[in-house]
Amino acid sequence: MVRKKGKQCDVEIQQYIAQQQLLRRIDRVVKQENKESHRRRKVQKYYHNRKVKRRLKKFLTQERERSPHPMIIIPEEYFWKFEANCIVLKNMKRDAANKHNLADGGMTNFTIGHCGHYVKHLLRYSWLFDCALEMKKIENGFLLVLCQVNENCLQEDNNVCFSNRNWSMKDFVLLMICVADIHQFHDCEKVDVWDNIMDLKLLRTCKKSTVKNHNKHHYGSTGYCYSFGVRNAFRKDISQQVSITKYVGDDLAIMKDFKNYVWKNLFNLYKSYDGIIDGVSSKLNLMCGIYRSQSKDHESLSSYFSEENDLYDKTNIISGNINITAKTKDLHCERDTTYTSIFIPEQKDSLAFVIFDFNISQGKCLRMKFPQNSGFSYSGYCIAHRQFYVHGLNCMNLSTYCGRRLYCNYRQSLYRLEKIKTEI
Repeated sequence: MVRKKGKQCDVEIQQYIAQQQLLRRIDRVVKQENKESHRRRKVQKYYHNRKVKRRLKKFLTQERERSPHPMIIIPEEYFWKFEANCIVLKNMKRDAANKHNLADGGMTNFTIGHCGHYVKHLLRYSWLFDCALEMKKIENGFLLVLCQVNENCLQEDNNVCFSNRNWSMKDFVLLMICVADIHQFHDCEKVDVWDNIMDLKLLRTCKKSTVKNHNKHHYGSTGYCYSFGVRNAFRKDISQQVSITKYVGDDLAIMKDFKNYVWKNLFNLYKSYDGIIDGVSSKLNLMCGIYRSQSKDHESLSSYFSEENDLYDKTNIISGNINITAKTKDLHCERDTTYTSIFIPEQKDSLAFVIFDFNISQGKCLRMKFPQNSGFSYSGYCIAHRQFYVHGLNCMNLSTYCGRRLYCNYRQSLYRLEKIKTEI
């Protein structure tokens, strides 16, 4: 009898121990689930706040040192659609920027996470034989360079904001888009062929180059750059409120023809992008569109963004450049507020072409050869770059971007005008 009671007691003890172990396991699971749920809510709140804080218009209405750099979101489904023509970079890191140059963006480095079927063999050949990857040899005629939205370097950078409010952590951001021939993707508007001697001679009669041709100029830039459109001013205007202006010579009738030539070519380039990803070109110059909309109530400011040509509204391009034999010595990033777009138009010298370097990692560059009628747009803040080589007689390319200095001068001008308006 005593033995039975002892056995029964042992069974009850074992059951009690098993029950307590089960309760502890359940408690651990519940705690883990609560912890994970709390983490998800915290991450969700962080990204929600990030989206609110980094909306583009808020940059203009607040006093702050940082300047916005809008990045275009590429949904995950587009990546799988164009996977064979994509390079995906990961492990993004940015070295410290030059503290004495507020427009400097430091140097970015990556590793390659994915290289598409139509690109992989060309990139290997380029690195093996130390030569440029030729755009015209890429199947389908285009290349996308991406990195994932969830890169820490992007998420923790207060200057970076995204073009879409609704994005997932599986989406990508566009670092660069390239096309080998714009006519493959768009029925382009006809533009005159550039005469490498006579057109340049005429351009020089009314425009001065903004490149000074010494090693201290813009990361060792050489060549000639003739600019049109809006720029930052070095002093305030007569009203002492506005500190942006237009490039000298823009109002001359002969220069308007050159200006329209630049905008027409860049418009054709942008429409070719839309032939690959619908609507992507409208996001390349988001800040320029905001400049226009925010200045409508101030005539002294809005006059710089009003043009008779509808191409200005279609592209949101507010400045453009004609670059002659332009090269850059140093790889660099810049704190621009838009993507940089480059186009190599058709020229009388049919052998003219340019080569650009884009830094992947230490000692490894994506070196690309761009023929005539090709072009590309890239994030000058997130991928280090330089124009490495030009070939041909007075080889020419067109470019557009908006830098930090113009942004700062515009914001200060808007702030002064708004202040006067409220006082009245």
